Amino acid sequence: MVEAHIPLLQLSDSPRIVNVSSMGGMLQDFENGVLEINDWPVRPSAAKISKAAPNAYTRILANKYPTNFCINCVCPGPVETDRSFYPLKLTIEEGAQGPVNLALLPNGGSFWSLLYGERIVNLLSWKA
Repeated sequence: MVEAHIPLLQLSDSPRIVNVSSMGGMLQDFENGVLEINDWPVRPSAAKISKAAPNAYTRILANKYPTNFCINCVCPGPVETDRSFYPLKLTIEEGAQGPVNLALLPNGGSFWSLLYGERIVNLLSWKA
């Protein structure tokens, strides 16, 4: 779906892509070789892999479109939904704040970050 919208986004003077993900798919754990220390199963489950996919895809997009685009991934944290089971949950409005903040960042080229609530967990420059 993202790739299909790239031509339209390229017409904008401030194209934004914000993917919503989960801390369960932190790529740093793979990169740093700390899967077992951080309680990843020896053979990661399909759920863990599916959470890592949007994180990886966001990084791929940021590398593929290094100029003009602002490409980010956000983990809003536990949000009150029909499927949530965490005791401390954000309202839907609170959970939407992270994606909205990233969509409204000032112009400045592509970069990758994973935002957890209000805290940037990982920020790597992908500027050309």
